[in-house]
Amino acid sequence: MSEANASERLGAIVVLDAAKEKLSKLEVVWVDQGYSGKTFAHTVKQVCGEQVRVEVIERTASTFEQLPKRWIVERTFGWLNRFRRLSKDYELFVMRNVGNIIPSYGAASSAEAAGVEYAVAGVGVRDIIVCGHSHCGAMKGLLQIGNLSEQMPLVYDWLKRHGEATRRLVLDNYANLQPERLLKIAIEQNVLTQIENLETYPVIRSKLHSRQLSLHAWMYEIETGKVFAYDAGLRQFTLLRQRSFPVPDPLITTISE
Repeated sequence: MSEANASERLGAIVVLDAAKEKLSKLEVVWVDQGYSGKTFAHTVKQVCGEQVRVEVIERTASTFEQLPKRWIVERTFGWLNRFRRLSKDYELFVMRNVGNIIPSYGAASSAEAAGVEYAVAGVGVRDIIVCGHSHCGAMKGLLQIGNLSEQMPLVYDWLKRHGEATRRLVLDNYANLQPERLLKIAIEQNVLTQIENLETYPVIRSKLHSRQLSLHAWMYEIETGKVFAYDAGLRQFTLLRQRSFPVPDPLITTISE
């Protein structure tokens, strides 16, 4: 695993070095123009062998063009096991917004709701990960929401409508803590709030009941590159070492006699 602030080039070398034993038949690495240059190509040969060549894909076409099937490094959820995970194009269904917020079912915002429903019912996603991160600007704003109304009224409206449960929980129970600690708690509690919101969706409840879906609560620590997953048994976020801890389904899964 490389540092959280590692460059894409360094990250690529880390991946190739970790996977070289499984890539004995590797002959070509397709890269975009950010990886061009003799130094990178030379390093790839040193790591993977002289038989491997680097081909740079030129992004000069004015229209869509068919590219070779390739493997990409997904940065967002790639910090699994001991090195970045290789994932195929479109293998991950990623949704991003301010504060990684999923409004509860029936709320005014329909974009996130449609994305959730399509991912589960249409694409067949079996694991949903809500991933917050350290130093989250949205959570900083949520804890001082009054300051946003003038400067960023749209962000204020979004957080006021969909972040109030997190804000109230944190300020009512942890207001005496130092700002840095308070922010960390807000980030973690916000992730757990979104897990609860997901459980209000009919398609989510159905898939949870039939055990065709698992929900995971993660927190990515930017400064160290570590990922923490919520362990319901310990009631806290713990370092993710190998496999994630699915948040237990609170619904009844067996029929009473």
